[in-house]
Amino acid sequence: MASLVAGLVTLALSFATDLQPLMPGPITSAHSPAGDCSGCHSNLSEGQFGWLHAFLTPANPRKDSSACLNCHKLGKTALNPHSVELARLEAYTRRLESTTAASSRPGAT
Repeated sequence: MASLVAGLVTLALSFATDLQPLMPGPITSAHSPAGDCSGCHSNLSEGQFGWLHAFLTPANPRKDSSACLNCHKLGKTALNPHSVELARLEAYTRRLESTTAASSRPGAT
């Protein structure tokens, strides 16, 4: 049943001439130098079935975030978790692991 519905929707959209209701809207003026949406979003493609390609193709968050850094200068740690240097993240992890190991488990007597 799901395949039938998906097939009918795809067939109906293949004959559609105006897919504007499916689009998220115009690009903001601040992001207009980026060009079209596929300039920043790695899983987008142009054409009538670009939305289907985006839906079926997994995004690459690292690649998409790197595209932001072409314009937004956020430093060399911008893609790290919480934008923190790796050494500090490792120190936080060790501290949390030692705290967790030292604490008693719930229900333990």
